[in-house]
Parts: sequence; C-alpha cells; structure tokens
Amino acid sequence: MRRDILISNLVAGGLGLALLVPLGAWPLLLFGVPYVLAASTFLGRAYRRETMTTRQEAFVWALPGLASALLWAVLLGQIDGFGGPVVAWGAALGTGLYVGWQALALFLRTLRPQRGRADRVQAF
Repeated sequence: MRRDILISNLVAGGLGLALLVPLGAWPLLLFGVPYVLAASTFLGRAYRRETMTTRQEAFVWALPGLASALLWAVLLGQIDGFGGPVVAWGAALGTGLYVGWQALALFLRTLRPQRGRADRVQAF
C-alpha cells in the first residue's frame, strides 16, 4: 500500500467533507465518508505497483472519478428525477469535485519530502 497516497487522499477528503458541515449539507457525509475511505484505499493499493502502463494508470485514476460522477448523478436524480440534464450535472459536479480532491491530495504529498529520494538522483 502506498501510504503517502492513502494518507494524502484521506486528509484531502476529510478537509473537503468538513466543508459540508458549516454549509448545512452534513447529510451528504453519509455518502461522502464511505466514498472517501473506499476511493483512498483503492488508490493507495492500486499505486503500490512499481510499474504500470499508461493505460492502467489512467484507468486507476479515472475509476474513482467515474464512481463520483455516478454517485452525484444518483443523488441529484433522487431530488429532481432522472433525465439528461441531471446525469450531465452529476457527471460535471462529480468530476469537478474528484479533480479538486486529487489536486489537493497531490499538493499535500508535495509538502512532505520523500525518503530515499537522493538515492534515485544520478550524478552527471
């Protein structure tokens, strides 16, 4: 398991979910907390491999984004009925929130220096 990916995703997801409470949208935590836990664990386990093809890496990164889009489409569909605009808004909202979450997680990973990094630098 890649602990750096797991921890950064959990922290970034927790910060994002914490915004729901003051906004009065705390019931979304019922869906958000299990999603963040599952997606963070999935990403941490998937990236433990030393090598991946570009296709595999793209699939691993996009799968939780697709799950987010579907989750938001279902949530919005429960409110307004299922239809084309609801699916489009769910996909847009879910994708945007996922990309923002991953951007914050990446930023958090860059704040912490990695051990052993000097060993990989080759002198010219």
